[in-house]
Amino acid sequence: MQIEHLALLSESVNLHTVPDVERRLAVCLHWTFLTHVLPESPNFQLLESYARECGLVEIATIFSEQFLASSKEGKASMLFSEFADILPRDRAALEYINSMTGTKQFSIP
Repeated sequence: MQIEHLALLSESVNLHTVPDVERRLAVCLHWTFLTHVLPESPNFQLLESYARECGLVEIATIFSEQFLASSKEGKASMLFSEFADILPRDRAALEYINSMTGTKQFSIP
């Protein structure tokens, strides 16, 4: 029942009109979350079907593995390098606070 509702919702939103880079970002981030947190959910089944249709399963899988294995700084760097077209680094104001040492790092590598 829920999967049919989600399928109808995705049709009404018409995800195929989303620009490629935004589609890739959305699929990669949702894939990372759903495979890690809700792998058996109907939401993942719907995402997997959509990712297959768009040819993004391999890209999303690789992104997810690298994203989950990286540090907080690495995650931020990954997002800015992989999706530079829609996440311009110069528009971000990042400040990393190390709660263990009480220090700040203003430029995330």
